[in-house]
Amino acid sequence: MDFRHDGDAHGGHFHLAGPERGLARLDYRRHPHGIDIVHTEVDPQLAGQGVGKKLVEAAVVFARGEGLQVDASCPFARKVLERDAAFADVFKPLS
Repeated sequence: MDFRHDGDAHGGHFHLAGPERGLARLDYRRHPHGIDIVHTEVDPQLAGQGVGKKLVEAAVVFARGEGLQVDASCPFARKVLERDAAFADVFKPLS
């Protein structure tokens, strides 16, 4: 599964590449110390394939590469980050 990233100094998003582009998306905002994942959406036709978690993983890889912390106001993304110890190095809740 291939994801693309579009972003700037204020925020950005990750989405599926190619013809499935509109079927899955994760939006984030930047803050002084990292990013806040604000929304994750996966089309029902991709349900059960782990696409949402893979979007969160893509955001974490991006954050690690930039030396940023990750928070999530998106309930789905927060659950993913809280449940997987592999994200503990970057998951830093702001509230």
